[in-house]
Order: sequence, then C-alpha cells, then structure tokens
Amino acid sequence: MPSPLPSGGTPVDLYGNQLKRITEGRSTVWANYQWVTDIGKFVASGAVAYTGNYYTSPLERPLDKVPDRWRTDLCIAWMNQRVAQGAGVREQRL
Repeated sequence: MPSPLPSGGTPVDLYGNQLKRITEGRSTVWANYQWVTDIGKFVASGAVAYTGNYYTSPLERPLDKVPDRWRTDLCIAWMNQRVAQGAGVREQRL
C-alpha cells in the first residue's frame, strides 16, 4: 500500500494533552454606571467572569483537575469633592 504522504512517511497524530494551568475557555463581561447628584457622584459597577476547567499537572489525574467556575463582583461607590478635599484626596483621570 502506498504512503499517503508525498515524502513517503507515515501520518502521526500529534494531538496531545491540554497545557497545564491553561483553560480552553475564559470570558468576562463588565459594566458601570455613574449618577451625578447634589451630594456627590455614585458609581455602580459589576463584572461576571467564567473560567473553564484545567489541570495543574500534565498527567491529567482527577486530583489535579480544577473545576470550571463563575465569579461575580459588584461595587457601589460614592465620591464627594468636599469630603475628598478635606481628607487630602483628589480624583485623577488617566
């Protein structure tokens, strides 16, 4: 039977294991909103992140598997120029 490769070699499957500590899927979504009022500025922000499972060892044992997970972060902040000036704090925009 002739070889399927032009050079006469044999095809080899080079698909290996997943790289250790590297997930196949990860995503993050975030948003924020600002309200400017007479008593200062309020900022609400939130983020949701997903990280897929991965292995901490190239052996891919069940003990070394880190399961997929979701993370949610929420924050509400209040900023007032008079309070910040009295405390010696100022807002800097980058």
